[in-house]
Amino acid sequence: CSGFTMAYAKKEESFWQYFFKRIRRIYPSLWIFYLITCNFKNPLSWVLMDGYWFLQAIVVFYAFFYFVRKHFISYLPWIIIGLLATAVATFELTSHSKWLIDLTYQPYFIHWMYYFAIMLIGAYIRIRGGYYPSNKFLGIIVLPIMFCGVYAYKYLCINILSCQQFQLLFPVLLIVTCMASYRYMRNLTLKNKY
Repeated sequence: CSGFTMAYAKKEESFWQYFFKRIRRIYPSLWIFYLITCNFKNPLSWVLMDGYWFLQAIVVFYAFFYFVRKHFISYLPWIIIGLLATAVATFELTSHSKWLIDLTYQPYFIHWMYYFAIMLIGAYIRIRGGYYPSNKFLGIIVLPIMFCGVYAYKYLCINILSCQQFQLLFPVLLIVTCMASYRYMRNLTLKNKY
């Protein structure tokens, strides 16, 4: 969603204008959450978002996305393929018997690579355009089943040791499901209602 919506953001903005707008959307809600939950234990967590890896990742993604959109947009498919190939190579060339690909304690940031690739896929689909036939059956029945299947598989990888050797299938299923969602929603028309 981020890549899809930001693909046509103002290109004349400086990096700092663009980045401050994105930071302004993340930090205030985090600080409100900390206030509500009375999280005063670690003052650095208010800045470093300690324990919230996806918030840390999205801040980094926003910075990289600015430069990709401004200077490398014509290379978007190659960047996506490069990110995914790097994630797969890292997974295959390292011992992954003691960590899971989608959890924060894995030391190689593979999950950052494929989530950033998903963000760039959103931008690519927005820029590429084109007509995708909208099928109500796909959206109402198939997409929820696909998302449930993806996260059921993740649950199996976390809880059953024999499934962990096939954990690379989780990001593959997630990317396919996200692309199916984009395909369905590309021609969705929203009507104004009270």
